[in-house]
Parts: sequence; C-alpha cells; structure tokens
Amino acid sequence: MADLDVYMNGYKVGVFSRASTGAHAFQYTETWLDQTGSRPISFSMPLRRQPYRGDEAYNFFDNLLPDNPEIRGRILARYHADSTQPFDLLARVGADTVGALQLLPKGAAPGDIRTIDYSVYPVFGGRGLNRRDAKLAMGLASSKGKKYAIEQIFPRHFVQTAKAVGFEHSAMEGILTELAGAVDTVIERVTLQLPAGFPAAISSAILEGLKARSARLTTGRE
Repeated sequence: MADLDVYMNGYKVGVFSRASTGAHAFQYTETWLDQTGSRPISFSMPLRRQPYRGDEAYNFFDNLLPDNPEIRGRILARYHADSTQPFDLLARVGADTVGALQLLPKGAAPGDIRTIDYSVYPVFGGRGLNRRDAKLAMGLASSKGKKYAIEQIFPRHFVQTAKAVGFEHSAMEGILTELAGAVDTVIERVTLQLPAGFPAAISSAILEGLKARSARLTTGRE
C-alpha cells in the first residue's frame, strides 16, 4: 500500500492510497471530520468516515492533472515518475497542484502556506485583455448550459447554480445581498490600507471594477 497525505490550505484532510493491486482509495482523517468548519474536497466525495474507492477516488485525483497526454509525459520525464498514472505523477508534483490541495509523501510537512491574489481588471483595455474574453475557470448554471464569460454572468446564474447543487434559495439570495451591501465599506477600508506609492492605475482599476460588479448583484436575479 502506498499513501499520499492530502492537505487543503495547510490542513491534513485525508489520505489518497493505492494498493498493490492498483486499486485506489481516499479517506478523510478523523481529525478533519471532527474539526469545526471541515468541508469536503469535492462535492463528489462528501464528508464521511468510510473510504471512497475505485473510480470515485481515481477520477477526482486524475482531474488534478493536465488532460493532455504529452504534458503528462513531460512531467513523467522531468520528475522521474514511475508512470503517467495519477498516483505516480501526484507523488512527484502533488505539492504544486492547482487550487487549495496538496498531496505529499506520508509524513511530509506542507511547509509555509501563502495566498497569492491577483486581479484581471488592470489588464483590461488598450493592448491588454478584452473584458469579453475574461472567463471563470468553473462555469455557473444557466437556462442553457453554463456561463463562463464574466461579462455574461448575472445574479440569477448564482441562484440557478445554488438550485442545481441543492443550496437553499433564500440563503443564496442573502449571500448576494450581504456581499453587495459590504462593497462600499470594503473599498473604503482597502483604500485607507494601501501603502504610500501604490500604483493608482492598478488600485483604481480593481476598485472601480469591483464597484461595477457589485452594482450588478442587485439586478437580474429572476
């Protein structure tokens, strides 16, 4: 049996394992299950004490890696992985997967965790990015398929997504209302906290973009 410890935002949440037969499994740790505020690593694997086995575990961790076989082959060659199978590749590069998860050899520490935030607003316009080309990595539900383009997303798409995953309608409405109501205060606070000499072109683009997006939160929910 080979194991990889699974961390989310620096917390150990479970173990991804592969048996000598090649069978895969994932199990949440008791510590994570008992921790206040614990959450699943995926909607496909809700919190529970029993392990997830077979395709449920395999497919989730497989999706943490690039789909392109050529890229997987390059990872294999560069990091000397045993194969292009998800477990073998993640054993080599799991510490740097996209998102909040890290997969590390059993007993290894996740190290110092830093969050890096960035905004697309400063690169809109001119020779930069056309705002109509800006897209989310994950789409929101709509009456026809999913919406990815940021300029095409309205509050109703958050409501429709909430409905699709079984999240209470009134709770989603409350979140949108609370978010819209907090924006002015957040902008004021951030403006006061910016260090002297911070580029105005960057801060203005971000804060004005935030203001414009917040105005949309109060319309188009039906």
